[in-house]
Amino acid sequence: MNTNTRTQTALSIASVSYSGNEPAAFNELQRLAELVGVEISVADGLAGTKGILQFTTENCAKGKIKASFHELFQSYFTTGSVELDYRKDTAEILELLVAVGATERGKIIGVIGAQGGVGATTLGLWVARELKRHGKSSAFIDLDPLSIGVDTVISTVQKTGKRWADLSGTGAVLAGKLNEVLPRWKGVKIVTADERGGVSQKTDIANRTIAAVAQLNDFTILDLARSATLSDVPAHAWLGWCDQLLLLTNSDTLALIRAQKILQALQNKLDIAVVGFGVKSRAQLANMAQILQHQNTFSFRKSRNFIADLEHSMAPGDRARSVSARDVKEICADFILSAL
Repeated sequence: MNTNTRTQTALSIASVSYSGNEPAAFNELQRLAELVGVEISVADGLAGTKGILQFTTENCAKGKIKASFHELFQSYFTTGSVELDYRKDTAEILELLVAVGATERGKIIGVIGAQGGVGATTLGLWVARELKRHGKSSAFIDLDPLSIGVDTVISTVQKTGKRWADLSGTGAVLAGKLNEVLPRWKGVKIVTADERGGVSQKTDIANRTIAAVAQLNDFTILDLARSATLSDVPAHAWLGWCDQLLLLTNSDTLALIRAQKILQALQNKLDIAVVGFGVKSRAQLANMAQILQHQNTFSFRKSRNFIADLEHSMAPGDRARSVSARDVKEICADFILSAL
């Protein structure tokens, strides 16, 4: 779902439009728009004038204004609408106005396991941390509906902050406000589950959250459930956000057969790197690439203390000189960052 370029259809749409009959609201919007250098057009019901960002006071309480983005742009901007107080919520309105001028979002990297137990969550967190070390702002979104929270993997995650259970409703998700309230781990913003549950597949909250987080971060890592590879489940749509995908697999024959099926289904749609979990040598990695007929392969070796570290609350990336750390650095340098 790459929206770095605008469609020709969208070029005839105004940047910002207002509909309603409340001069005070329109005057305040004009004042704020001038601060960020965008113009506001009055929506003409007959001509059908609309903006990329649309404000209206119609059917709103006094002092309130509703904001939403045009449907053509909702693959980039957040979806839904949000009601604001135009006299008090100036920071939020300015954020929306600034977003209209944005021409690209951050890069989105999906991480998924071809089988269970291949360290997809661990790798995703490690990659997010490594990208942060490169001076990139990064976020990690846990998209497993059955997740009990990445706190179980990284006990050092900031306890305060909003989890999936707090991100509900049908209104738009404001990027700046969301990024402020998310828990942090090693400088990485985290969206995850807790004892109240994981991401919902019954609403579009995941899409709205991904859009908001990617708007303000250089890299957003999506920790995808294995079911996302099935075309008939809601989670499959989340693959559409990914610019690149890390597909983790074991190296035994049955595991590679499963990985090969996933590759055949996805490789024409996504830039995919296959990561061999526990692969010990270059020769073994080359053999895996030959079996899969996929040259873009990497290893994610288990260092001697890999399992013990996780069991004793050492976070991914704490052992900066381990073989696992070297593999993550290679994945980031030769696959993710090289594509910029």
